[in-house]
Amino acid sequence: MADGFSAGAGHEIGVWVSGFYGSGKSSFTKYLGFACDPSRKLKGDTFLKWLQNQFPSVPLRQQLSTVANKYPATVIMLDLAAVAGVQAAAQGVSRLVYDEVMTWAGYSKDEKLALLEFLLEKDGKLEAFKSRFQEVAKGRSWDTLKNDLLLGVTFASRIVSEFYGEIWPDAKSFNDTKINARYGGGR
Repeated sequence: MADGFSAGAGHEIGVWVSGFYGSGKSSFTKYLGFACDPSRKLKGDTFLKWLQNQFPSVPLRQQLSTVANKYPATVIMLDLAAVAGVQAAAQGVSRLVYDEVMTWAGYSKDEKLALLEFLLEKDGKLEAFKSRFQEVAKGRSWDTLKNDLLLGVTFASRIVSEFYGEIWPDAKSFNDTKINARYGGGR
């Protein structure tokens, strides 16, 4: 990894981990990912420190530390077996990863509300929206209702025209908006 990052190969580094079935490949890559994530702690110490203590070689410990500190990462673990229902499996792994990243980033699990949140955030209107939402939702906050598939959309639709009247002039127009297309990145 250190060689790949330092060689100027960019951010598209692939690492192949091979070994026999049951040899610990998955566990090792999970631990390596946790070690590169400075927010991962175990009993007050970084996961990096715990993993380093498993290697008897001091130079290997130092190299792991160098990589983890020079290229810190956010690690989002996704257990495909646990989250892949019939519908999700039909949508593919990329959709599962997308949903997990959006959840990690704090956006609503409802795709329309997540995209609304993203738009509000981009336009600097999210805090005003949250404040207005709480007024309309009788004291319940956006953060507590944005994942409620019934109430989140219901209250958001009542006020979205106040922020984007040119797009959604009323609650019905927001409710009628369907999000059902994915666009691939055109390179």
